[in-house]
Amino acid sequence: MASSWDRATVDALLTTTRSVRRRLRLDLPVDPALVRECIELALQAPSAGGRQIWRWVIVQDEVVREELGRIYHEANADYVADLRRRGEAGDAAALRSWRSASILTEQMGQVPIIVVLAFERHEWWGHDPYGEASTYGSVYPAAWSFQLACRSRGLVTCSVTAHVQRGDEVTAALGLPSHFEHACMFAVGHPDGEKFQPARRSPLDEVVALDRWS
Repeated sequence: MASSWDRATVDALLTTTRSVRRRLRLDLPVDPALVRECIELALQAPSAGGRQIWRWVIVQDEVVREELGRIYHEANADYVADLRRRGEAGDAAALRSWRSASILTEQMGQVPIIVVLAFERHEWWGHDPYGEASTYGSVYPAAWSFQLACRSRGLVTCSVTAHVQRGDEVTAALGLPSHFEHACMFAVGHPDGEKFQPARRSPLDEVVALDRWS
């Protein structure tokens, strides 16, 4: 049976949802009701055992955003410095990454809304490969759904994880219960311009095998 979906629209959504750092407007407020709508859609994402272990914190308060920005800046500083060193040494890919990452590292605390995604790890999901796969496999589908929902509503996002290195500070800033862990943090805003293109990716045959690796 043929699908009734507008495939071109769906494909465009999937291929043009980018991590936006340089083109994220700081001067245009974001309606928190719109963000809540996107999270409500993300709650439909699959999770292991049907458990919704995720918790979402929408941060609008200027003081809290600045504190999260400080934590992210300090957690990401070494990575950004390394990108710059490699870029100045002739690594073109590192230079491109530095130009992008350094902007959000400096501006995270100024973005209109920050969304923090945390989760409650159940005791039967340990810190072994199976437990990690079950845990994060129950969180990141919702994270991607959130980003797609934002994109479809004219918002852009960037998911970051450097703050996880300072999870205790983030927990304190947000007043989260101590038994929650951090998955990622989203910068959310309006884009500076509307044109987004599919990213450069490896050819399909370089990343896909049939039946066996070789």
